[in-house]
Amino acid sequence: MHSPLLVDLPEPRPEAESTTQSRSRWSTRSALFLIGVATLVVAGLLVLSGGVAAPVSPATTSVILEEEPTHRVFVENQRGHILWVYDVWVADSPRQRYLGLSETDTLPRDRGLLLVYDQ
Repeated sequence: MHSPLLVDLPEPRPEAESTTQSRSRWSTRSALFLIGVATLVVAGLLVLSGGVAAPVSPATTSVILEEEPTHRVFVENQRGHILWVYDVWVADSPRQRYLGLSETDTLPRDRGLLLVYDQ
């Protein structure tokens, strides 16, 4: 017994659209295109002019100030030999933990930030 042969038939073509429908579609597409171009121009101008971002607060809000780190952390192996020594600042308030190292451009290899939480 043979399986029936399936054939995709083309969709029937709709009647030709009227001239007014064609003009309406064209004007809608043109309007959307112009709105998109205008949006891109405004966005580009905002980027070039510095945007609308809030002013950046000075670096004095950072945990890491001009002063030296406040604590020293020793990392030891199981035998008690010191492997590394890090000088660290301590961030123990929610604001300090949130800011973290965000205002820091560079950090020496033996420095860091210790985030202290209650739990």
